[in-house]
Amino acid sequence: MVAQQLLQELALVLAIAVAVVVALARLQLPTIAGFIVAGALVGPAGLGLAQDAALIQSLAEGGVVLLLFPIGLEFSLT
Repeated sequence: MVAQQLLQELALVLAIAVAVVVALARLQLPTIAGFIVAGALVGPAGLGLAQDAALIQSLAEGGVVLLLFPIGLEFSLT
């Protein structure tokens, strides 16, 4: 049951993220900003689409870890 809820929440977050990223890409804004806006929309402070706040928090923590990778690529060692 938990796996099914996880997949539903993940599908919801990814669907909204894709829609927001496509919209921001047409405005020529960075895709990372789209992911941040999508997370704000899905969360409990936004539209409140997420049903399990703890599960979304776990997904958000994983997203932050993945977000640090492209940010680290922007910086050079020199």
